Amino acid sequence: MTAGGALARIASGETLPSDAMATLFAQVFNGDAAPEFVAGLLMALKTRGETVEDLVAPLRRFRRIAWRSVPRTTPSIPAAPAAMA
Repeated sequence: MTAGGALARIASGETLPSDAMATLFAQVFNGDAAPEFVAGLLMALKTRGETVEDLVAPLRRFRRIAWRSVPRTTPSIPAAPAAMA
């Protein structure tokens, strides 16, 4: 589905699948979307009425991305210097 097609579907009152909505918001947050696209997406959602799934789907994807960027090992912490007597 193209971005323009997705906007047209939202503006006509349809609800997109969660993967499609997550992909649209990924384009926005990655900086790949033109300002006109962002404005159109937000206006289409406002006109149709946002659903919980519209907002939760992108957050699920971003949580997975963020979780993959978390280091799997605990950073080493230098030992505290010995107390001076």
